[in-house]
Amino acid sequence: MNSTRRVSPAACLLGATLFFLLPVATTISAQEPAPQNPAASGIQPGAHAVSVTPDAATAPERAADTGGHTATFTVTNTGTEADIYELGCMAVAKVRCEETNPTRLTLDAGQSAAVEVTYEVGAPGAGLLSLVAFSSLTRATDSGSYRVPVRP
Repeated sequence: MNSTRRVSPAACLLGATLFFLLPVATTISAQEPAPQNPAASGIQPGAHAVSVTPDAATAPERAADTGGHTATFTVTNTGTEADIYELGCMAVAKVRCEETNPTRLTLDAGQSAAVEVTYEVGAPGAGLLSLVAFSSLTRATDSGSYRVPVRP
């Protein structure tokens, strides 16, 4: 029997407390199980890696209940092969993602690109804005983040 199911990859941020499901799907066939390790699929370890920066930076203070703010992240292919990255925004507490641009990048080894995230803030306090890059070819994943202070 040839059955196929769709599985959405997930990236875990900040330990086991925050999860973010990326808007991509992988098809796994019952006749062709997924490789147990990257080397089994012909992908060499270290060939696919990614870095997202900044890590734990502080964004400018924002007035409560405002939107249209932007934060810029840099995604770098730190592997030795070209890769395709799905990009997604995650926000916690006083921050909410509005848009990520672009949502997908193709980068050669060593190449970087800027990604702009538009967000809004709510009540006074502080929130967290993160960008996750997830390889479409492997499980290479990284995230960057900004702490966003919100004033009354």
